[in-house]
Amino acid sequence: MSGDSGASEWADRVAIMDVLDAYAQAVDRRQWKDLEDVFSEDVAFDYGPDWDIVGRELAIERIAQSLTHCGPTQHLVGNYRIELDGDTARCRTYVRAYHVGIGTAAGKFYEMGGHCRDEFARIDGVWRMTRRVGRMIFEAGSLDVLAPPAA
Repeated sequence: MSGDSGASEWADRVAIMDVLDAYAQAVDRRQWKDLEDVFSEDVAFDYGPDWDIVGRELAIERIAQSLTHCGPTQHLVGNYRIELDGDTARCRTYVRAYHVGIGTAAGKFYEMGGHCRDEFARIDGVWRMTRRVGRMIFEAGSLDVLAPPAA
């Protein structure tokens, strides 16, 4: 990279990585409102047949619901493969998420690893995620960690 275009491309790449890291941080800290700065209003999620969602509010609600009943989590994102195209971008990352059980699931864990294919747009000068397609490669532990406690 050389000149201003190289610096601009580097700044865009870093900004997109920051968006992805902000997602993981907001989820782990349960700071749902922070996800408004990550997603576009019309973000589309595809985590499989039960997770085909369009719209920022619905996506944030679904993410919050999925983590309401578990303890601490750690979402790690890496191997950023970013392709820029003006004010749009595509990125593929590896994701590994660890979830700790509480209550009736205390002592249990649920871990998953996979990859996400994300799309981004520069909206009002700021990068936002417009689409996320996530696919699981492996999972270990107990899904009880994510389930509501038995009545």
